[in-house]
Amino acid sequence: PKRSATEIAMTELHAGGKFNQNSYKVSGGLHGVGVSCVNGLSKWMKVTVRQGGKVHYIEFAQGVPQNRLIETVQAPDGQTVEVSPLRVLGATDKRGTEVHFLADEEIFTNVEYH
Repeated sequence: PKRSATEIAMTELHAGGKFNQNSYKVSGGLHGVGVSCVNGLSKWMKVTVRQGGKVHYIEFAQGVPQNRLIETVQAPDGQTVEVSPLRVLGATDKRGTEVHFLADEEIFTNVEYH
């Protein structure tokens, strides 16, 4: 399925966000390899995005999306397409992104958070 920009940024190397004329561009910049590597090396990662008046959410386990939504929608050309949007948890008047993760102790022998 077509995936959200958030899922791509969290799972693909060099898929950090660059914003130009209100569009999302794939590049090796902001969030480049960093967050996707953290995701892959984490027991779990939870991402909450507050945008457009809604609270969106996605969760990963060892870098793999969990409980993914799959929807079938009609594209502008009339074809049906599978998409995988983020879950909408509710409404908000706030904006921003929260990322929480737990380092995988099967990979790291000494885990310290500062």
